[in-house]
Amino acid sequence: MIAYMLVSYSQAMAPETAEAIGKVINDLKKCQTGKMNFTFILDDAAGNSFIENPYAPEDDPNMTIEYYKRSSFQDAKLDLTAEEKNEDDTSAEGTVCS
Repeated sequence: MIAYMLVSYSQAMAPETAEAIGKVINDLKKCQTGKMNFTFILDDAAGNSFIENPYAPEDDPNMTIEYYKRSSFQDAKLDLTAEEKNEDDTSAEGTVCS
């Protein structure tokens, strides 16, 4: 309903924008129904996210998990400073799932 209202409003205000929004909505519906493939990438520098594995306890063959060391920019965005970080602290890792 909201998507319809958004497209209707956009058609009156900016037809080109309405067409672009309509295309995105149609693509999302195709993804939802499995008619269009997509890759979902979750980059969680804080490491607080969870994606359920329907194959548990086995690995999910459709998911890739990569651990990485956060950048100083990411640490700053998370309000972590050099004084607060411990060299042995494993919380300085983020996670990317795709």
